[in-house]
Amino acid sequence: MFRIAAVALMIFMLVGCETPVAPPGSPETSGVSLARAGDPPPPPEDAEVLGSFGTTTFLRTSALTLIDEGPPVEGPLEFSLDGRYFVGGGGANGWLRLSTSTDNVVTISDPRVVFREGSGATGSGAIKVTFDQGFLLIDLASDIAGATFSTTCAAGGAPCAVIDIVGADFMHPDGQFSEVNGTLVVLAEIAAS
Repeated sequence: MFRIAAVALMIFMLVGCETPVAPPGSPETSGVSLARAGDPPPPPEDAEVLGSFGTTTFLRTSALTLIDEGPPVEGPLEFSLDGRYFVGGGGANGWLRLSTSTDNVVTISDPRVVFREGSGATGSGAIKVTFDQGFLLIDLASDIAGATFSTTCAAGGAPCAVIDIVGADFMHPDGQFSEVNGTLVVLAEIAAS
């Protein structure tokens, strides 16, 4: 019984090897390629992400002990970084990937924000921005308070997205720890054609 099955399998393989396969783009495969090209999602957009954070509010030292409030760091604390923005699924789902654009901005663990219809925005990774007064650390997994995303994303138009950040950490050079709130505004770099 085993030999009969092996012989049948070998004959099937030999017949399959001799069956001609149409090259890509030939009339035999055009139905497949046309189906794929019929309604593609838009390509991801290159974007500039502008960060703006307000005056810091003192919380505690790095040793987590309460001390008298020190002078606040005056805002706005502003910076920019590069992004890649994508909206698909009828405008209901998408993502924003962030990358370093200047020497004082460092991205950690491939930061990104994902949004899905009905579940809002979630994030991963972090952004560290160094200022003369200390450094700002935005943990996208815990600091996103809300977000607004747009399906129309073109240079000169409305922002592609506005992401509200609450409770980002600001470390002062003397070891004081503060929290600061702000926004990340995503602007397209290329005009719609």
